[in-house]
Amino acid sequence: MVAGFEPLDLLQGVVVLVEQKIAAHSKVENQYRRVVPDAGNLLAQQAIADVFCVNGDSEWRGLGVIESSGVHLTPDYQRFDAEAHFRRHRSRSAMTRARVVAKS
Repeated sequence: MVAGFEPLDLLQGVVVLVEQKIAAHSKVENQYRRVVPDAGNLLAQQAIADVFCVNGDSEWRGLGVIESSGVHLTPDYQRFDAEAHFRRHRSRSAMTRARVVAKS
């Protein structure tokens, strides 16, 4: 659901969600056409595509696996990959603890 921030925009968004619930169907609807074109923000979409690639299915806490929802950074941005950084840091930390235990 795409809705605006003014009271009438929010109310219209809630009405559409209730209608979808009653009809037992869900889809993305743009209720903010005076600001957001149906195609969306093309500049933002391009920026996201430059930084992220779809990486198959992904597990989401509390939701389970969602098809085609996993993303990873494109090669130009992999140096900013916190998951890879902390994975390396965690393994080094685990090795340090293992050495300390082995020496005792």
